[in-house]
Amino acid sequence: MVSGSALLIDYVLTIAISVASAMDAVFSFLPPELLAWKVTLGALGIVFLTVLNLRGVRESVVIWVPVFLLFLVTHVFAVGYVFVTRADALG
Repeated sequence: MVSGSALLIDYVLTIAISVASAMDAVFSFLPPELLAWKVTLGALGIVFLTVLNLRGVRESVVIWVPVFLLFLVTHVFAVGYVFVTRADALG
């Protein structure tokens, strides 16, 4: 019971800190007028991740597959582009 409670508290704090960090990063480049929405969007992010995780592990992972694939494709393209355009400077 104690270890289960500790894991639950750790999970909630991890999600809360991750969402707060994401809100700080996103709102650091937005206009200051939008700063009033930071807490509201952070709370919505925590609720969204909680609902997503209540659906189960497999179902919650499936929704992020397109995002991961987009990340992977864009980074492969970026690294490949750098190697192709700078091939003459390689040693």
